[in-house]
Amino acid sequence: MPSITTTASRPEATAETEIYGRALKSPRAQDAADRYVEAGLIAESLIGQFHGGLPATRRAQILFDLAVQRAVQAETTTIAYGYERTTDPDPRPLSSALRDEAVLISALAATEHALATGQPRVLAAVPALDAPIAAVLDELATASAPADRFDLIAELYEPLEPLIGDQTARQICELGDRYALTTAQERTA
Repeated sequence: MPSITTTASRPEATAETEIYGRALKSPRAQDAADRYVEAGLIAESLIGQFHGGLPATRRAQILFDLAVQRAVQAETTTIAYGYERTTDPDPRPLSSALRDEAVLISALAATEHALATGQPRVLAAVPALDAPIAAVLDELATASAPADRFDLIAELYEPLEPLIGDQTARQICELGDRYALTTAQERTA
């Protein structure tokens, strides 16, 4: 979560716009901050529930729900916290990074849905993100073994990093790590 702006970084703050050295947020910004935090908490919970031992239909639902929460964060971060950037060597707007993460998580969910239903996978909402990883996503749509899914998701880093940056590419690949967990006991260890 981006930090709260202090008056030290906002010299224009006045007694009417600050309290205890922290800038007050407008009602719109406070609502956005609340929504951002809530989405982050829900996302953390969803990630905690996700593991390779779940059926593909449940994994798809968790990933779709996670994508929605990242999209909410993408929508609210700038309103809530101002223009934040990623920590990549070539920083990107945080809102863009979160939006790309949501699209890619949705693409992973589509592979789980395809696996569960036998239907072809749905293409990612942003063709520029789908094209460089289409072959891996197509393999994911038919790979049922969690170990295979783990390996395939790890392959996404190299083609994604130049497009979306290190930070976001790593976030996607860290979801792949969850496939190595196959039981509730492993998740809590």
